[in-house]
Amino acid sequence: MSVNLGNLLVNRLLHERSKYSKSNPDEMVLNELYKLVINTIYGDMVSPYFDIGNVVVGNNIIARARAMAWYMEKGLN
Repeated sequence: MSVNLGNLLVNRLLHERSKYSKSNPDEMVLNELYKLVINTIYGDMVSPYFDIGNVVVGNNIIARARAMAWYMEKGLN
């Protein structure tokens, strides 16, 4: 049985994080908290040491970010 963690959990956390400002000192703490929770979930998803870990997921996420950086470099000189 597979469960899509993106739909189940990550999208909710991203929505909650977007409610808090990155520049307002009163809201920045909660923004950072949600960021750390999302990063922890990512670490668990891609770790080969956990049963739910899948290194292919991590490779795809990193490859997408690298490709986006390459597109920006080529497009913006």
